[in-house]
Amino acid sequence: MKLRYWFVLPLLFVIGFISWSDDYILVPENFFMHKGDSLNVHLFTADAFDHVKELRYEKATTDKFALYDDGKIADMKSAAKDGAKPILGYKMNTNGLAMLEMVRNYPPDDIDRVDFATDLESEGMVALSDKVNKIGQNRVGVKYTYYLKSLVMVDKPNGNIYAKELNHDLEITLKENPYKLSYGDNETAQVKFKKKPLGNAKVDLLIKTSSGKVYPQRFVSDADGYISFSVNREGIYLLRLAYVEPSKIKTADYEKWGAAFSFAFSNNGTLPATKEFGLGTTH
Repeated sequence: MKLRYWFVLPLLFVIGFISWSDDYILVPENFFMHKGDSLNVHLFTADAFDHVKELRYEKATTDKFALYDDGKIADMKSAAKDGAKPILGYKMNTNGLAMLEMVRNYPPDDIDRVDFATDLESEGMVALSDKVNKIGQNRVGVKYTYYLKSLVMVDKPNGNIYAKELNHDLEITLKENPYKLSYGDNETAQVKFKKKPLGNAKVDLLIKTSSGKVYPQRFVSDADGYISFSVNREGIYLLRLAYVEPSKIKTADYEKWGAAFSFAFSNNGTLPATKEFGLGTTH
Protein backbone atom coordinates (compact mmCIF):
# COMPACT_ATOMS: atom_id res chain seq x y z
CA MET A 1 0.00 0.00 0.00
CA LYS A 2 1.30 3.45 -0.84
CA LEU A 3 2.11 5.45 2.27
CA ARG A 4 -0.01 8.51 2.93
CA TYR A 5 1.19 11.38 5.09
CA TRP A 6 -1.22 13.20 7.35
CA PHE A 7 -1.31 15.53 10.30
CA VAL A 8 -3.11 14.73 13.54
CA LEU A 9 -4.06 17.46 15.98
CA PRO A 10 -3.13 16.71 19.60
CA LEU A 11 -5.78 14.65 21.36
CA LEU A 12 -6.16 17.04 24.27
CA PHE A 13 -6.86 19.87 21.85
CA VAL A 14 -9.48 17.78 20.10
CA ILE A 15 -11.26 16.85 23.33
CA GLY A 16 -11.28 20.35 24.70
CA PHE A 17 -12.08 22.38 21.61
CA ILE A 18 -14.03 20.63 18.90
CA SER A 19 -17.81 21.03 18.94
CA TRP A 20 -20.04 19.30 16.40
CA SER A 21 -23.49 20.71 17.00
CA ASP A 22 -25.03 19.77 13.66
CA ASP A 23 -23.90 16.19 13.01
CA TYR A 24 -26.31 13.55 11.82
CA ILE A 25 -25.35 9.88 12.11
CA LEU A 26 -26.86 6.68 10.73
CA VAL A 27 -26.40 3.81 13.21
CA PRO A 28 -27.73 0.29 12.56
CA GLU A 29 -28.73 -1.70 15.64
CA ASN A 30 -26.20 -4.34 14.54
CA PHE A 31 -23.23 -3.86 12.25
CA PHE A 32 -22.50 -7.60 12.14
CA MET A 33 -25.62 -9.28 10.80
CA HIS A 34 -26.85 -12.61 9.45
CA LYS A 35 -28.92 -13.33 6.38
CA GLY A 36 -32.60 -12.99 7.28
CA ASP A 37 -31.96 -10.45 10.04
CA SER A 38 -33.79 -7.14 10.07
CA LEU A 39 -31.64 -4.10 9.35
CA ASN A 40 -33.01 -1.69 11.94
CA VAL A 41 -31.50 1.77 11.54
CA HIS A 42 -31.46 4.71 13.93
CA LEU A 43 -30.83 8.33 13.00
CA PHE A 44 -29.13 10.51 15.59
CA THR A 45 -28.01 14.06 15.98
CA ALA A 46 -25.00 14.28 18.26
CA ASP A 47 -22.07 16.35 19.45
CA ALA A 48 -19.07 14.01 19.15
CA PHE A 49 -21.23 11.04 20.25
CA ASP A 50 -22.30 13.21 23.19
CA HIS A 51 -25.69 14.88 23.74
CA VAL A 52 -27.14 12.18 21.50
CA LYS A 53 -30.73 12.67 20.39
CA GLU A 54 -32.61 10.14 18.32
CA LEU A 55 -34.66 11.53 15.44
CA ARG A 56 -37.69 10.26 13.59
CA TYR A 57 -37.68 9.76 9.85
CA GLU A 58 -38.44 13.00 8.02
CA LYS A 59 -39.62 12.46 4.49
CA ALA A 60 -39.70 16.19 3.71
CA THR A 61 -35.97 16.69 4.40
CA THR A 62 -34.78 13.40 2.88
CA ASP A 63 -33.71 13.71 -0.73
CA LYS A 64 -32.40 10.16 -0.92
CA PHE A 65 -32.43 7.02 1.22
CA ALA A 66 -31.01 3.89 -0.38
CA LEU A 67 -29.40 0.54 0.37
CA TYR A 68 -26.61 -0.87 -1.79
CA ASP A 69 -25.97 -4.62 -1.56
CA ASP A 70 -25.15 -7.52 -3.84
CA GLY A 71 -24.73 -5.12 -6.76
CA LYS A 72 -28.26 -3.79 -6.37
CA ILE A 73 -29.81 -0.53 -5.17
CA ALA A 74 -32.98 -0.59 -3.07
CA ASP A 75 -34.98 2.60 -2.55
CA MET A 76 -35.50 2.92 1.20
CA LYS A 77 -37.63 6.05 0.83
CA SER A 78 -40.47 3.83 -0.25
CA ALA A 79 -39.86 1.45 2.68
CA ALA A 80 -39.46 4.08 5.42
CA LYS A 81 -42.51 5.63 7.07
CA ASP A 82 -42.68 9.32 7.90
CA GLY A 83 -42.23 9.80 11.64
CA ALA A 84 -40.83 6.29 12.21
CA LYS A 85 -38.28 5.65 14.98
CA PRO A 86 -36.09 3.74 14.28
CA ILE A 87 -36.23 5.08 10.77
CA LEU A 88 -36.00 1.71 9.02
CA GLY A 89 -36.56 -2.01 9.41
CA TYR A 90 -35.56 -4.03 6.35
CA LYS A 91 -34.95 -7.78 6.00
CA MET A 92 -31.52 -8.63 4.65
CA ASN A 93 -31.70 -11.43 2.09
CA THR A 94 -28.13 -11.39 0.77
CA ASN A 95 -24.66 -12.02 2.15
CA GLY A 96 -21.72 -9.63 2.11
CA LEU A 97 -21.31 -5.93 2.67
CA ALA A 98 -24.23 -3.51 2.47
CA MET A 99 -24.12 0.27 2.56
CA LEU A 100 -26.85 2.69 3.54
CA GLU A 101 -27.02 6.16 2.03
CA MET A 102 -29.05 9.14 3.18
CA VAL A 103 -29.09 12.68 1.80
CA ARG A 104 -30.72 15.31 4.02
CA ASN A 105 -31.47 18.70 2.46
CA TYR A 106 -32.68 21.75 4.35
CA PRO A 107 -33.93 25.14 3.15
CA PRO A 108 -31.79 28.17 4.07
CA ASP A 109 -31.89 29.01 7.77
CA ASP A 110 -31.35 32.43 9.34
CA ILE A 111 -28.93 31.93 12.25
CA ASP A 112 -26.96 34.04 14.69
CA ARG A 113 -23.72 35.33 13.17
CA VAL A 114 -21.66 34.67 16.33
CA ASP A 115 -22.96 31.11 16.60
CA PHE A 116 -22.10 30.45 12.98
CA ALA A 117 -18.60 31.92 13.39
CA THR A 118 -18.05 29.72 16.47
CA ASP A 119 -19.17 26.67 14.49
CA LEU A 120 -16.71 27.52 11.71
CA GLU A 121 -13.87 27.92 14.20
CA SER A 122 -14.64 24.54 15.76
CA GLU A 123 -14.42 22.98 12.30
CA GLY A 124 -10.94 24.46 11.82
CA MET A 125 -12.10 27.12 9.34
CA VAL A 126 -10.46 29.94 11.27
CA ALA A 127 -10.00 32.40 8.39
CA LEU A 128 -13.64 32.08 7.34
CA SER A 129 -14.74 32.40 10.97
CA ASP A 130 -12.83 35.67 11.25
CA LYS A 131 -14.45 36.93 8.06
CA VAL A 132 -17.95 36.11 9.31
CA ASN A 133 -17.24 37.82 12.63
CA LYS A 134 -16.44 41.05 10.77
CA ILE A 135 -19.53 41.27 8.60
CA GLY A 136 -21.97 44.05 9.46
CA GLN A 137 -25.06 41.99 10.23
CA ASN A 138 -26.27 40.06 13.24
CA ARG A 139 -27.66 37.07 11.36
CA VAL A 140 -26.58 35.08 8.32
CA GLY A 141 -28.50 32.79 5.98
CA VAL A 142 -27.03 29.28 5.77
CA LYS A 143 -28.06 26.40 3.49
CA TYR A 144 -27.37 22.94 4.95
CA THR A 145 -26.96 19.59 3.17
CA TYR A 146 -25.86 16.36 4.86
CA TYR A 147 -24.59 13.15 3.28
CA LEU A 148 -24.69 10.04 5.47
CA LYS A 149 -23.30 6.54 4.90
CA SER A 150 -23.22 3.43 7.06
CA LEU A 151 -21.59 0.08 6.27
CA VAL A 152 -22.69 -3.29 7.67
CA MET A 153 -21.59 -6.88 7.13
CA VAL A 154 -24.03 -9.76 6.53
CA ASP A 155 -22.26 -13.04 7.41
CA LYS A 156 -19.26 -12.42 5.12
CA PRO A 157 -17.05 -9.37 4.39
CA ASN A 158 -17.47 -9.78 0.64
CA GLY A 159 -17.84 -6.97 -1.87
CA ASN A 160 -16.32 -3.56 -2.50
CA ILE A 161 -19.32 -1.32 -1.83
CA TYR A 162 -17.30 0.42 0.92
CA ALA A 163 -15.33 2.22 -1.82
CA LYS A 164 -18.27 3.17 -4.04
CA GLU A 165 -18.56 6.85 -4.87
CA LEU A 166 -22.14 8.10 -4.79
CA ASN A 167 -21.45 11.50 -6.40
CA HIS A 168 -22.22 13.46 -3.25
CA ASP A 169 -21.12 17.09 -3.20
CA LEU A 170 -19.10 16.22 -0.08
CA GLU A 171 -18.13 12.55 0.13
CA ILE A 172 -16.07 10.15 2.22
CA THR A 173 -14.99 6.84 0.70
CA LEU A 174 -12.95 4.04 2.26
CA LYS A 175 -10.03 2.45 0.44
CA GLU A 176 -9.74 -0.74 2.54
CA ASN A 177 -12.54 -3.05 3.59
CA PRO A 178 -12.86 -2.39 7.35
CA TYR A 179 -14.49 -5.78 7.90
CA LYS A 180 -11.37 -7.56 6.61
CA LEU A 181 -8.92 -5.62 8.78
CA SER A 182 -7.13 -6.99 11.84
CA TYR A 183 -6.17 -5.15 14.99
CA GLY A 184 -3.51 -2.54 14.21
CA ASP A 185 -4.10 -2.49 10.45
CA ASN A 186 -4.44 0.81 8.62
CA GLU A 187 -7.56 2.16 6.97
CA THR A 188 -7.35 4.89 4.35
CA ALA A 189 -10.17 7.25 3.49
CA GLN A 190 -10.52 9.89 0.81
CA VAL A 191 -12.64 13.03 0.89
CA LYS A 192 -13.89 14.82 -2.20
CA PHE A 193 -15.85 17.99 -2.81
CA LYS A 194 -17.88 18.03 -6.00
CA LYS A 195 -15.95 15.00 -7.30
CA LYS A 196 -12.51 16.58 -6.76
CA PRO A 197 -10.08 15.56 -3.97
CA LEU A 198 -10.37 17.93 -1.02
CA GLY A 199 -6.96 18.78 0.37
CA ASN A 200 -6.32 20.36 3.77
CA ALA A 201 -9.73 19.20 5.00
CA LYS A 202 -10.25 18.65 8.73
CA VAL A 203 -11.58 15.10 9.06
CA ASP A 204 -12.62 13.78 12.45
CA LEU A 205 -12.50 10.15 13.54
CA LEU A 206 -14.59 9.16 16.55
CA ILE A 207 -14.37 5.66 18.00
CA LYS A 208 -17.11 4.75 20.48
CA THR A 209 -16.50 1.61 22.54
CA SER A 210 -19.08 -0.48 24.35
CA SER A 211 -17.75 0.91 27.64
CA GLY A 212 -19.20 4.27 26.56
CA LYS A 213 -15.86 5.99 26.01
CA VAL A 214 -15.27 8.04 22.87
CA TYR A 215 -11.79 8.39 21.40
CA PRO A 216 -11.52 11.37 19.02
CA GLN A 217 -8.82 12.32 16.56
CA ARG A 218 -8.66 15.05 13.95
CA PHE A 219 -6.77 14.52 10.71
CA VAL A 220 -5.90 16.90 7.89
CA SER A 221 -6.17 15.44 4.40
CA ASP A 222 -3.24 15.55 2.00
CA ALA A 223 -3.36 17.21 -1.41
CA ASP A 224 -5.19 14.18 -2.83
CA GLY A 225 -7.81 14.19 -0.07
CA TYR A 226 -6.41 11.16 1.78
CA ILE A 227 -6.13 10.40 5.48
CA SER A 228 -4.97 7.17 7.12
CA PHE A 229 -5.56 5.75 10.59
CA SER A 230 -5.16 2.56 12.56
CA VAL A 231 -8.06 0.35 13.67
CA ASN A 232 -6.86 -0.19 17.20
CA ARG A 233 -10.07 -0.37 19.24
CA GLU A 234 -13.19 -2.44 18.87
CA GLY A 235 -16.32 -0.37 18.52
CA ILE A 236 -18.27 1.98 16.28
CA TYR A 237 -16.15 4.14 14.00
CA LEU A 238 -17.41 7.47 12.66
CA LEU A 239 -15.64 9.60 10.08
CA ARG A 240 -17.07 13.07 9.65
CA LEU A 241 -16.26 16.47 8.20
CA ALA A 242 -17.92 19.71 7.19
CA TYR A 243 -17.20 22.16 4.42
CA VAL A 244 -18.46 25.73 4.00
CA GLU A 245 -18.35 28.17 1.09
CA PRO A 246 -20.04 31.49 0.29
CA SER A 247 -23.38 30.65 -1.26
CA LYS A 248 -24.07 30.79 -4.97
CA ILE A 249 -27.81 30.90 -4.35
CA LYS A 250 -29.57 34.19 -3.63
CA THR A 251 -31.49 32.96 -0.58
CA ALA A 252 -28.40 32.21 1.55
CA ASP A 253 -25.10 33.81 2.50
CA TYR A 254 -23.25 30.53 2.97
CA GLU A 255 -23.67 26.85 2.14
CA LYS A 256 -22.58 24.15 4.56
CA TRP A 257 -22.13 20.50 3.58
CA GLY A 258 -21.63 17.71 6.09
CA ALA A 259 -20.57 14.11 5.51
CA ALA A 260 -20.53 11.19 7.95
CA PHE A 261 -19.57 7.54 7.44
CA SER A 262 -20.16 4.95 10.19
CA PHE A 263 -18.90 1.36 10.34
CA ALA A 264 -17.67 -1.06 12.99
CA PHE A 265 -14.48 -2.91 13.81
CA SER A 266 -14.11 -6.11 15.81
CA ASN A 267 -11.37 -8.71 15.84
CA ASN A 268 -13.86 -11.57 16.16
CA GLY A 269 -16.59 -10.24 13.87
CA THR A 270 -19.17 -9.54 16.56
CA LEU A 271 -20.26 -6.56 18.62
CA PRO A 272 -23.10 -5.99 21.07
CA ALA A 273 -26.24 -4.26 19.82
CA THR A 274 -25.68 -0.53 19.59
CA LYS A 275 -27.88 0.16 22.63
CA GLU A 276 -24.93 -1.19 24.64
CA PHE A 277 -22.99 1.77 23.28
CA GLY A 278 -25.60 4.19 24.60
CA LEU A 279 -27.15 4.63 21.16
CA GLY A 280 -30.86 4.04 20.75
CA THR A 281 -33.41 3.11 23.39
CA THR A 282 -36.03 1.25 21.38
CA HIS A 283 -34.16 -2.03 20.84
